[in-house]
Amino acid sequence: MTTSRIGHTAIIGADNKIYLIGGDAAGSVELNDPYTGANATNLGTLAISPLCAVKLANDKMLVLGTADAGVFNANPPYFDSLTNVANGDKLLRAGATATELAGDKKVLVTGGADANNQPIGPAVIFNPAKIATDLDDYPPFSYVDIIGTGFLPGETVTNQVVQIEGPDAGTAYAPWAAVAESDGNYHTNWYVFTDDLLNTTLELTATGTDSGLVAKAIFTDASGDVTVTPTRPHSVARLP
Repeated sequence: MTTSRIGHTAIIGADNKIYLIGGDAAGSVELNDPYTGANATNLGTLAISPLCAVKLANDKMLVLGTADAGVFNANPPYFDSLTNVANGDKLLRAGATATELAGDKKVLVTGGADANNQPIGPAVIFNPAKIATDLDDYPPFSYVDIIGTGFLPGETVTNQVVQIEGPDAGTAYAPWAAVAESDGNYHTNWYVFTDDLLNTTLELTATGTDSGLVAKAIFTDASGDVTVTPTRPHSVARLP
């Protein structure tokens, strides 16, 4: 090891190398390759201490602490803070547990203490994957522009639109596939193919075929006018 550590997290990355995270005052990260026996490499510091980390289904790592919380990636840029998104501050906690849920691969974060060492009661759920549409509402015979993020690089993502409010609620339209790029993101679209969808609410579900990650977004075909979505949906939600 490049640094003495206690209470750190060891995670095997997608490259089969071992990442040692935290366990020191600086919250440093180092890389070890058990197959080559090469010297450990210090990847830098996260300035989070103490911290806990858990591997995500997209092969990235969720890192939690009182100073910051975010996603660590083995490739630069290494760390993407989540404190600048809505409810991201709910992830700021030390001594928490982070558990991947079997069904949709979201992460349940419970317990821990805040920066003032006060216990935190509410739990939060973190979803590594997100799906967003460029608008809230679309007229018939227009394209829904879709961007997915946080999926496993190179995996096929299955997309499907279902009518959840309207005359044919429950109708599922033909699914289609898109392949996530090397950063886990992808871009696709869906055609509002009939004016029979006017005054309906539609739900888009994106499912990673390898990771099992699931993300959802809702849009409408409510009128001939369109409105711009001010922000994309966020990946952190308070538990009911």
